[in-house]
Amino acid sequence: MKKNTKYFANIEKRRSEQKTVHKLVVNGKDITNRTQILEEQRLFFETLYKRKNVENNTLFKNTHHALNQEEKQLCDGLLNEYECGLALKEMQNNKSPGSDGITIEFYKIFWNDIKTHLINSLNYSFNNENLTTLQKQGIISLIPKPGKNLESLSNWRPISLLNNDYKIATKSIANRIKKILPSIISKSQSGFIKGRYIGENVRLIQECINYFNNSNNPGLIFFADFEKAFDSLDHSFMFSCLENMNFGERCPLSSSLFIICIEYLSHHIQSNKHIKGISLEPDEEIKQFLFADDATYFLNDNYDSFHNLIESLTLYGMTSGLKLNKSKCTVLRVGKLKQSNVQYNKEMKFNWTSDEATTLGITFTNNEKDTVLKNILPKLQNFKNCLKSWHHQNGGIQLTNIDSFLNAIKCSWVKRYLDSTNTSKWKLFYQKILKKYGDSLLFECNISNTILHEIANENIFLSDVLSAWSDVTHNLETQTSSKTIIWNNKDITSNNKTFFYKDWFERSIKYVDQLYDYRIKDFYSFDNICYIYGIPSNNFLKYYTLIKSIPIHIKSEINTNNTPCTQTTFVENILGRKNKTNKIFYTLQIKNPTENSKIKNKWQVLFG
Repeated sequence: MKKNTKYFANIEKRRSEQKTVHKLVVNGKDITNRTQILEEQRLFFETLYKRKNVENNTLFKNTHHALNQEEKQLCDGLLNEYECGLALKEMQNNKSPGSDGITIEFYKIFWNDIKTHLINSLNYSFNNENLTTLQKQGIISLIPKPGKNLESLSNWRPISLLNNDYKIATKSIANRIKKILPSIISKSQSGFIKGRYIGENVRLIQECINYFNNSNNPGLIFFADFEKAFDSLDHSFMFSCLENMNFGERCPLSSSLFIICIEYLSHHIQSNKHIKGISLEPDEEIKQFLFADDATYFLNDNYDSFHNLIESLTLYGMTSGLKLNKSKCTVLRVGKLKQSNVQYNKEMKFNWTSDEATTLGITFTNNEKDTVLKNILPKLQNFKNCLKSWHHQNGGIQLTNIDSFLNAIKCSWVKRYLDSTNTSKWKLFYQKILKKYGDSLLFECNISNTILHEIANENIFLSDVLSAWSDVTHNLETQTSSKTIIWNNKDITSNNKTFFYKDWFERSIKYVDQLYDYRIKDFYSFDNICYIYGIPSNNFLKYYTLIKSIPIHIKSEINTNNTPCTQTTFVENILGRKNKTNKIFYTLQIKNPTENSKIKNKWQVLFG
C-alpha cells in the first residue's frame, strides 16, 4: 500500500505555520524580527505569570464552607499505587509529552516495571516539599484563537506542556479533591464538579431572560469575562483560600483549585444584600451562575445593585489577582429595559446591548425563538457536511433515531428536576408552574394535551420535556387499574378538564383504589371519605363530580383486583439509577416505538 508520507508532512507543515508568530504589534510598533518576537513573548508571559502585588484583604477569608477532619485527611497524605494507577488509566493517549519526551503510552506499557520507583519518587518530593527541576518544568506552546487578531499576544492561548510524571501526581490529588468539592462549593458553580451539568447554566440564563421579558420587569444580565483567569490567580491568595477551607498546607495546582478560590467571590456576592437579583420565592434569590470562570449575574434595574456587583468584582480582583477583562464583559438589557439605552459605570467601558450576548458557547437574545435559530442554523451545515462524509455502509439500521435521541435528552431533565439533592436555582421557575398540578406528581400522571398546551403558554421548554416524557412512558403502563392515578389523568375528565384537588392530594389521596371499598365493590360514600381522609363536609360536589367522571372500564377493572398493588413506579426506578439514564430512555423508545401513521402510509404506497 502506498504511504501518504508527503500528505501527512504537508499537514504537519501547515499546522506548524499556523502556530508560528510572524508579526507582532506592540505599542503601535510592528515587529517582524524573530529574535525581537521571541523577546516580546518572553516579556509578555513573564509579566503574566509573575507574582501580582495584590492587597492583603480579608473580605473573602470568611466562608460557611470548610472541610471536616475526615475530608481533610482524604485530601492529604502520600500517594499510593491504586490512585496513581487510576490517574494513569484516565489520562488520554496521543498527547504531547513534556520536556522529558516520555509519553503517557510509555507509562501505561511499562507501569508494572516503574510504578514503585515513580511513586517513591513522588512521595519523596512530597515529604521534602520540593519537586525535581525536571518535574517543575513546562514548555509553553501558543495556540491561535480563531477569528482573532494574531498580531497581539493576548490573542494566543498559552498551553503548558508538562511532564507526565508530574501530571500523574497532580491528577491523583485532583481526584481526591473532586470527591469533596460538592460539599464545599455552592450549587451556583457547575464547572469541574461531578454530577453538575453545564446545560443547567444555559437553562437558568434563558429562564431569567424569559422572566424579565414576560413580567416586563426591568433587569440586567452581566456576563463577566476575567482576564487570563487561570493564569492570573495569585498563589498567595490561593493558599489563603485553601488554609481557610481547612485543607492541608500542600496541594497541587489544578482546575479544582480555581473553583475553590472563586467560591469566595460567589459566596460574597450571594450574601451581599446590596446586590439584588431575581426573587421568585421569599427565601430564594437568583443572583448568579458560574461554570469555572464563566460567570453570569442577574440583577434588577437598580444602579446600587450593579454598582455593588462591579465593586465586589473589582475588590476581588485586587485581592486575588483575577481581574475583569472590561472590553469583553457584556451587559444585556432585558425586560422593560430592552427598549432603553441605560448604561451604568460608563467609565468601565463594558459592552451594553439589548440584542444578544454570548457565554458558554451559546448566543442569548431577548427572544427565545431567535436564540434557538441563532444557535442551530450555523450548526446545520456542519451536520450536513458530516453526514455527507459518512460511508454508506455506516448508515442504515445502525443509524441513530434522531427523534428518540432528542426525546431521551429531554427526559433526562425530568431526573434532574426530581433529584432532591440537586438544589440548583433553575428549578424554581418550573416549580412555580408545576405546583398547580401537584409539582413532581405530574411526571407520574397520564398527562392530557390540554395540560401540555396550558404549560406551553407559560414555558415551551417545560412543555417539550413533559411531552417527551409522556411519549417515552406511554407504553410502560405496568401499573394495574387499582394504582391508576386520579389527578391530571386524561382518562378522568369533566367538561374536558382533568382533576386536581390540592387539598385532597395533601391528604394523601392519589390513586383511584383509595376511593374504592373492596368489601362492597363500590366507591366509598362521601361520609366515609370525609371520615377516612378528613375531607371537609362542604366538598360533596367535588366528590360527586369526580366519582361520576371515573370511566366504566376503570371501575370494572378495579372489581377484578381484590388487593391493592404496591409496585415501584417507573419514576422511582429512574431516580434510583446513577447514570446511563439517556441510554435507558432511548432504548425504551426503540423497544416500544410509537406508531407513526406517516411512515406506515409511506410503506403502504411503496409496497402495497
